Amino acid sequence: MNQHELSDDEEKKSGSNSSLSSDEALSAEDFETSARAMGRTITVKVTKRDIALQKMLFAALEYSYQSENGFEKYLKGIVEIPDRYLRNARNMPEISPMAGFYLSEEKISYINLQSRKEGNVSDWKIIVRKVLLQIYGATIGHYAAKGTRGQQPAINRLLFKGLFARAYRASMENLNPKDFIKYINKCA
Repeated sequence: MNQHELSDDEEKKSGSNSSLSSDEALSAEDFETSARAMGRTITVKVTKRDIALQKMLFAALEYSYQSENGFEKYLKGIVEIPDRYLRNARNMPEISPMAGFYLSEEKISYINLQSRKEGNVSDWKIIVRKVLLQIYGATIGHYAAKGTRGQQPAINRLLFKGLFARAYRASMENLNPKDFIKYINKCA
């Protein structure tokens, strides 16, 4: 078997979404025949550098393929945010003014009550954690604050914006975005 093709078993294990059916895939013999035929059509001198460049291109294609297929395992745990969180509805205020992300009044009251510290001040970290768990539940581990951490997708951008504004107010305007992002990633 040629190094450039997978057996049917390997193809199934890798979860490939290849557009070629097993009938269309090249066998090792067909691959060699095709490679020789294509090689005869090359009319310029091929150097070792050309071959190295093609190998590098092939390695990049393999890496891209592995990255895309590796990402699919994370998608199994991804939660699509229900529309009720994204629409203004009765008894569903925004988590922060102009955020465009809504939670029920009961949930907001509960989260506010849970986040109270001495002096009637809210703990922004409790607010962030409780809201994330309310929306994403146990799947929060599949997310990152902005989607730049590994292959984890970002939390909903409206939620991010509204939650930051709410946490900023709760921190008495003493919260910087880096700490907020770091804490979301810690929760995830």
